[in-house]
Amino acid sequence: MNTLFKICNTIFKSLASQQLAIVLLSSLAISLAAGTIIESLHGAKAAQQVVYFSLWFVILLLLIGLNVTLVPFTRLPWRKNHVGFLITHLGIILILFGSLLTARTMVDANIALSEGEKTNRIILDEPLLFIQNAEIKSQAIAPIPTKPFIWEGNDPLAIFGQTADLSISLKKYFPHAQPVQSISKQENGEPSIHISLYNNFTQTEGFLSLNNKDAFLNLGPAQISLSTQPITEGPGSSSKGILLFQKEGVEIKIPLEEALQRKIPLKDTGFEVQVLRFLPHAIVEDGKLITKSENPTNPACEILISGNNVEEKHTVFSLFPNFTTLHGKQTNKSGFKVSFTTNASDASKPSNELRIIVNEDKSLSYQIKSKNGISEIQPMILNTEYNTGWMSLQFIIDRYEPSGFLSSSYAQRPIPSGGKRAQPAALFEFRRGNDTKEQWFSHAVKTIVALDNHHYRISQGSLNQPLGFEIELKDFIVEYYQGTNKPAEFKSKVLLKDPEEGLFKEVLISMNEPLIHKGYRIYQSGYQLGKEGKPDISIFTVSKDIGIPLKYAGSIIMVIGIILIFFTKKYSNPKPLFEDTEVGK
Repeated sequence: MNTLFKICNTIFKSLASQQLAIVLLSSLAISLAAGTIIESLHGAKAAQQVVYFSLWFVILLLLIGLNVTLVPFTRLPWRKNHVGFLITHLGIILILFGSLLTARTMVDANIALSEGEKTNRIILDEPLLFIQNAEIKSQAIAPIPTKPFIWEGNDPLAIFGQTADLSISLKKYFPHAQPVQSISKQENGEPSIHISLYNNFTQTEGFLSLNNKDAFLNLGPAQISLSTQPITEGPGSSSKGILLFQKEGVEIKIPLEEALQRKIPLKDTGFEVQVLRFLPHAIVEDGKLITKSENPTNPACEILISGNNVEEKHTVFSLFPNFTTLHGKQTNKSGFKVSFTTNASDASKPSNELRIIVNEDKSLSYQIKSKNGISEIQPMILNTEYNTGWMSLQFIIDRYEPSGFLSSSYAQRPIPSGGKRAQPAALFEFRRGNDTKEQWFSHAVKTIVALDNHHYRISQGSLNQPLGFEIELKDFIVEYYQGTNKPAEFKSKVLLKDPEEGLFKEVLISMNEPLIHKGYRIYQSGYQLGKEGKPDISIFTVSKDIGIPLKYAGSIIMVIGIILIFFTKKYSNPKPLFEDTEVGK
């Protein structure tokens, strides 16, 4: 029994010792310094992963908390002069416990809403791969293991759901990345170019390819595109619009009214098209696509492509060319790229356009559209400067592959001090049987991965979770500095709905005035400009930290304890500076 008591007493004295406190506090100071350096070099998320939210840092805080808890028991029996000392230690313990709760339970999320939109969910900073297999009609998700620094290796992903023997491994990870495009020569490729546009004040560059309809440079008031067709005045004589079919470098234009309720041959491709429905104001209601009115607010049409033992339906939207084929949920076996152009969609396009034209002999020409009209088609030579006529802008094409392939990857970039925030990017290896393919993904990237005669539709998104109540953006307000276009303040008027509490009220959210409800603090953090330069999307930062009350209370209690230490000095019995000795008698 005495031996056990001695062991426990030794452990107690060691854990409550001043020597251990010095070691732990020195380790904490070094850790906080390291976290500050990592955050300045690699960002806050890297500092959280490596230091603040790591297991070893949590253990360090627990040891400090244990040391601070045990030290007062070394002063037993407690006297009046110990009151301030005990209260100070209680405050430190509350601060440490609150910090532990923050590290393990804090919610840091985002919400993006356009006017009239509402949501009851938040988007967390936890990336996922969403996987769909059209053949077996399955869905699965795979959490992406994020890394604090540039990483390369082989990290298999855990997949939840049915994926038909698909395996995925993380091969590279860039915490702060920017897209990098390149052109390579490839058999049966498409014409691809690299173009630069510049003047004395600005410069932009990019890649364009006929194998990617959405690969155009949009400069706000101007657009640069690559096509086999010259610029025309508009969609033609049809009052409803033009259907454009692209396949293997061939473009076929058909007025919508000609194909309405009857089949029209797509030249000599062996396919026919028929327009089944035209929806001037397309909306989704009760899971079905209907037209809300006859006004061309969001024109769309349902078409049937048939021929060569293929019959498939597609839905194409005039204002949203990416939302083809029922929002990408149906496999395109005919091989056609389909777009739908109307007067409504033309109105949203830039009034200025530089179009690079690929001629039948694979030579290049160009044509310019401006407020003065459409210019004549002009021949052009590689590595030669040409004037656009807009703000002294010139352009040059320094790379052209008549049979090329435009590929995209990512490169690590430094943390930006301002401007657009860099997004993480990851390279994955997809494997099924002996068939493998590598593909880069970043936020909102979607693609189809073909492996062993299976087609997987894969996209990257983020985990979301219920908010517990609903907010609706009623109005977004921007106030500018007088006489300038520089925003002075931006805020959002939202409608808060909480049926559980019977709450239904309007709240104004700004950067310094958050909406606080059910432990969540919703701040105005940014916005995105929509058409005609008007704010279109309001962005909110959502946080929930249940450790804050404990940290605040601990700080107040610790300050009170420090003050009491000074007021309770009179109860202490310090030793005199000079004690009586035989010599002093």
